[in-house]
Order: sequence, then structure tokens, then C-alpha cells
Amino acid sequence: MTSKMLHRRQLKKLEHRQYRQGSLRIRDSKKKGNSQVRKAVRTKVIIIQKLNLMLEKERLGLKEQ
Repeated sequence: MTSKMLHRRQLKKLEHRQYRQGSLRIRDSKKKGNSQVRKAVRTKVIIIQKLNLMLEKERLGLKEQ
């Protein structure tokens, strides 16, 4: 990220992307209803990351047996 000020729209986009990834948790206090959904999305992201890591290891030939 640059040191320049982001435009409001860019900031919103970035914030939204981080929020969807689950690394940003601003609106949790406001939206209590769908914490289950957010939790599911976060675990999905974690699972995807683990799968990617496994694929990477396999590609490098470091797969544990």
C-alpha cells in the first residue's frame, strides 16, 4: 500500500475485501445475526489456504508420507 491517501472508494473496496477474508472484524458488533456465516466463511478460507499449502508442498516434492 502506498503512503498516499486512498480514495474513499478504494478504501471501501479494500476494507470489504479484508472483511470478506475475515481478517477485518469491524462490523461484528453491529451485525450480530450472521456471525455463523462469517465464521463459516473464515473456516472456508482457512481450509482453502491449507489445501493450497498442501498442493505447493506436493509440487515441490516435499510431501510427507
